[in-house]
Amino acid sequence: MTKDVKYNEITNDQNKYICTFKLKDNCHKVEMKLRTYEQCGDDLVCTLIPLNKPKTATLIEIPIKALSLHRRIDVSDSENITNILGEDDLSLNLLTIKGDFSTSEINQILSLVIPDIPERTNKESIVYYLESTFLKTKIELKIENKICEIRTLFLSPLIIIKVRYLNKII
Repeated sequence: MTKDVKYNEITNDQNKYICTFKLKDNCHKVEMKLRTYEQCGDDLVCTLIPLNKPKTATLIEIPIKALSLHRRIDVSDSENITNILGEDDLSLNLLTIKGDFSTSEINQILSLVIPDIPERTNKESIVYYLESTFLKTKIELKIENKICEIRTLFLSPLIIIKVRYLNKII
């Protein structure tokens, strides 16, 4: 923290964490860096109260998705899945979800969990490749009508997707 910022933190049972920053000088631009972890998505809620008059507060809600440390990557058709995921098929974990859902429905649910996945689609078959920005591991998502396959080297993204979100439609 810089010396011209007053910092106060409160922890209670109702809110996971409350933090207040008060700037001593007039400021037109504030930059804040956050460190998150992947597990459950939530909203970061900020209230900005100006020093000048009129004191009209602005409430800012920033949605943080459950797999917020993953980003979508583009892959050319010439690359095969072994080169993308980095391991052979025997060491990959596979989650297959079958149910009475369309491609657009499962895509909409996955867009709530993973950044860079569009909320709406009208395609019958979609393949997404994701990369962890921290560990550089890859995930492959294949979505078709009534089936969704997710392949990755690590179990944690599969558990987050299955337990937190996809159990609702199965």
